[in-house]
Amino acid sequence: MAVISDNLRVPTSVDPLTPTLAAILCITVAAAVAAFLATRPRAAFAVWMLTLACVPFWFQLPSLPIPPATIAFAIVAPAIWVNRPIQKKWLLADSLLSGVILLGMIAHIIIDSPRYAITAVILQWMTAYLVGRRLALVCGWRYTNDLLAIVGVAAGMWSLIEYFAHWHAFEGTGNVNASLGFWAEIQLRGGVARSEGAFGHAIALGGFLAMTIPFAFTYSRRSLRLPFVAIVFAGILFTLSRGPILSAVLVVIMSLTMLSSRAIGASVRAFGIILSILATIIIAPKVMSRFSSLDSELNPSTDYRENLWHLIPHDLVWIGQAHHVGVDSHGRSLYREFGSIDSTPLLIALDFGWIIVLSLTIGMCVIALRTIRDGILGRTSPASIALVGQIPTLLTVALITQYGAAVWLMVGIAAAQHAWPLAGQRSLRPTEPEPWETDRRALDATHRREPVPVDIQTPHIPVY
Repeated sequence: MAVISDNLRVPTSVDPLTPTLAAILCITVAAAVAAFLATRPRAAFAVWMLTLACVPFWFQLPSLPIPPATIAFAIVAPAIWVNRPIQKKWLLADSLLSGVILLGMIAHIIIDSPRYAITAVILQWMTAYLVGRRLALVCGWRYTNDLLAIVGVAAGMWSLIEYFAHWHAFEGTGNVNASLGFWAEIQLRGGVARSEGAFGHAIALGGFLAMTIPFAFTYSRRSLRLPFVAIVFAGILFTLSRGPILSAVLVVIMSLTMLSSRAIGASVRAFGIILSILATIIIAPKVMSRFSSLDSELNPSTDYRENLWHLIPHDLVWIGQAHHVGVDSHGRSLYREFGSIDSTPLLIALDFGWIIVLSLTIGMCVIALRTIRDGILGRTSPASIALVGQIPTLLTVALITQYGAAVWLMVGIAAAQHAWPLAGQRSLRPTEPEPWETDRRALDATHRREPVPVDIQTPHIPVY
């Protein structure tokens, strides 16, 4: 019998240096990419958006439980730092988020709010807000709107492929992270698999798609605007989620009635209204009939949410975790006998108390009133419409997976679009383009440290 030499023996264990070398290699590659993107803000924004929309939330290392979008933020952070926007004034949205972070840290450190909640605020909400508030502004509104429209259309097509081809790209990938792998499970409604994309939940995908509709309406190529809207809307329908469908309808109505003629165009508005009426006549009855046939499945879901809204307010405290709340093995909040909290304001209230949820509610009301006012004046921004349109969805789902980051991205973009006039004069004459319709000439000197004044008398080129 041949004897294998000890020198040829196959190793039975992994060299302890291998994980260290792999980590060093990953850090080196990430640093090189960050350095490359530092002077390319548009490429950096595209990288972050693709990570948000295409990389599942549960793709996290057990030893480094950080969401992919947060890791992408670390890579694009040099681009945010180097490319300073001309805006320097502190905004109401900045104060709101800073206050939420401060109160959340107090609630966690001094009182008893769960660690996962304040971690989500810092790692997901804040980073996504900075991308929208700083990076999107530097990229220019034409590029930002086009990128969001394209990502929305791609996600909408992904939703259609999932529904008709019965193929889910990330199904069965739950073993990547044992504690978060449940997000990889595909939901069913009426025995039919719902489209989820990379968001791990049909409502999360539908909510994200609904946010991209105003940007599809203002896409730079006018001939593609309505086809893009149709693709995104169809993708929402096949999530079979009521909240996002209501959000999509609300966003379409607001876009057609509140965006200015320079932003959306008279022909797009006219055809959009005609197509919306036809869709209401032809598609709406079928959708309603479909949901009516699922009453036995949907009614318990509705009753479940109604019970949450009835019970939770009685157990809330001013700051800190509510009464009758525990944390499961995955770090998620559990309230009484309920397995999940299907509402953003309710979950925030359970984790942090009345003060924070009331602050955020007031902030959303301010945005809604401002959007209506600007709509009457014909200068509402696409991001404001997208954000206000999320209200029906936010009432029916928490800020789960990367959906929370998408919402706070939109908060940042809406704040930046509204605050653009602060860089120059406060008011614009009716004959001048809206702030988000100007080109990027005033932002070309992004590497300069000093603010670049915007001369409101200088002619601007509409981007739509």
